[in-house]
Amino acid sequence: MSKTVIQLFFFCLIPVGVFILIRAIRLVKKSFSGDILLEIPFSGKISDFEITKSGVYSIWHKGQVFRKAPLHLFKPSVRNSTSSEELALIPSVFRPNTNNGRIGRTELFRFSAAAGKYQLKLMEGSSITQCERAISNLFPLKPVDLGNYFIQI
Repeated sequence: MSKTVIQLFFFCLIPVGVFILIRAIRLVKKSFSGDILLEIPFSGKISDFEITKSGVYSIWHKGQVFRKAPLHLFKPSVRNSTSSEELALIPSVFRPNTNNGRIGRTELFRFSAAAGKYQLKLMEGSSITQCERAISNLFPLKPVDLGNYFIQI
């Protein structure tokens, strides 16, 4: 191949790269700007909610930043209210998060759901792995105020 053919090929890759970059930015923006279907305080262990459109949804926790969240005290469970079928929760790999300096949100799990009525239940267990728990114990942070700690979908 001649030098001009290779230059033309790489020149044509620029619009493809720009297109991929724009799509990636839209996907990231969409994951952080979704509607909140349910927000319950940590003390409220069970709550019902309704999904109007089939899709992929996330479970987030919201609380004060630079505080130790009680992720080792609960494991969420999402169950279809009509069929009593429990949905599979997939742990979030990179734990996307956002904050405004005082209040932060972190994604814990994702799940796919069809339109319908569901129930979120905070059960005994742990939402984090042993490795994450060991790392969090290295930092001497104050525990989060449970009155200002929420679970969101």
